Amino acid sequence: MRWTIRGLLTGVLIFGLAGETWAASDVPVLSLGHSPHFGTYHYLYGLMAGKLQPQGLRIDFKPMWSAQINNLMVAGKLDSGVMSISAYVIGRAKGFPYVAIGSGVTQIGRGANGLFVSARSGVRTPKDLEGSRVGVAVATENVPHKGILKYRYGVDLGKITWITKELPILVALMEKGELDGAILWGDFFDKGLNDPRFRLLFGIAPEIKQMLGVYPIVMILTMQERLVRERPQLVRAFLQALRESRDYVRATNIDGVIDWYLKRRGEGDRVALLQGAGTSAMEFTFTPEERRFMDTYAGWAKEFGLVDRKLPLKELIAESE
Repeated sequence: MRWTIRGLLTGVLIFGLAGETWAASDVPVLSLGHSPHFGTYHYLYGLMAGKLQPQGLRIDFKPMWSAQINNLMVAGKLDSGVMSISAYVIGRAKGFPYVAIGSGVTQIGRGANGLFVSARSGVRTPKDLEGSRVGVAVATENVPHKGILKYRYGVDLGKITWITKELPILVALMEKGELDGAILWGDFFDKGLNDPRFRLLFGIAPEIKQMLGVYPIVMILTMQERLVRERPQLVRAFLQALRESRDYVRATNIDGVIDWYLKRRGEGDRVALLQGAGTSAMEFTFTPEERRFMDTYAGWAKEFGLVDRKLPLKELIAESE
């Protein structure tokens, strides 16, 4: 099997293997930037906890916020990163030097990504958001939320003011009453469900499933284009290791994974983590259904002004042949 990238944009800078050169006898180390939320740790547990060893490479796991991942991927200082789908599409439209090699995080079931409102606000339905201020985290995601609001609930998006801040700041602004609502995800979503000050207006997983017949991808597994083009065996070994970790976790008692996560992070709400287990998946694939969602997302990204054209799948996904 040979990996090729179709439809590459010309004139882009290429980076790879974090700027290092490896001799044939060395074991390559791939750096992977990923979210510090439990939903990501969950599926990487097999590798991060040393339960599994990847074949032919080592993986340097780097937990960080989305904005950091985006910046380091653009600068070529990360080999691979789990990026928000919105940041990824924007980057590809600009010709940035990375490409998707698999789905990162997909919301399933009730999901762990949704639009919350203040419990004391007058917002009872999505239509009530017209004239409100809604927060969205830096370098993350509101395209599917806009698709839901417009096409499922008939909301005039022009009457909503979107405020961009980091997730912890959005929660603080909601607490102060300076925001009417905010998009929360990951651990913040789970905490929001248990916080009487907040109320979930809708989660994107069941809404998108109802609209499109497929669960939404919210994070994308990306890699520097040079590695995908020049080191296809390394890419395949990397994906194989991640998928083995995924399968390992599915056969592992969730309590042990949570214990390890809480010890590593030094904080967390066990009840919220248990509630959130099973609300997201990391498949590290691009199935026909996942591609269909990507195509819909690309259309919405153009419609809602994220990019100036709809990107075809051949520019968004690294193809294997």
